[in-house]
Amino acid sequence: IQMYLADGKKIKMRKLRRQEVYFYFADKGSKNFDTDTLLLRQIAALDTNKLKVVCVLYLKKSYDLNIFLDHAKPNYLLVNGSKSISEKLGIRSLPQSLYLRKRRRVKQYGLKPNEFLRLYLSKEESSK
Repeated sequence: IQMYLADGKKIKMRKLRRQEVYFYFADKGSKNFDTDTLLLRQIAALDTNKLKVVCVLYLKKSYDLNIFLDHAKPNYLLVNGSKSISEKLGIRSLPQSLYLRKRRRVKQYGLKPNEFLRLYLSKEESSK
C-alpha cells in the first residue's frame, strides 16, 4: 500500500514492517477527534524505535491536510486518506483503528487511542 504524507512524500507500508504500527483513521468531524489526536501524540512519544503512529485523515480538500499539519504540528505520520487505502485495509466506518505487529500482521482492529495506550503500557510493564 502506498500512502501520501501531508508534506507530499510517498511512503509504502513495506517501510514500516520492522516496527509495530498503530493506524488511526478519522475525519475532522469524527467523534472525540480532538482528544484522540492528543492521545496519538502521547502514543507516538512512547517508543519511537519500536512503534510508529499513523493518522489517516479523510478530508474533502487536500490543502486542509496542510492546514491541520501547520496548526497541530503532530509528532506522528499524517497521511491523506483515500478510497483505495480504505478498501485495501478494510476500513468501512470512521473513526477506526488498526494495530499491526512487526511484519505487518494484524493484531487488533477497532482499538480506541485510550485503549491502545493502556494496552501498550501494560505490555511494556509486563516485559520488564
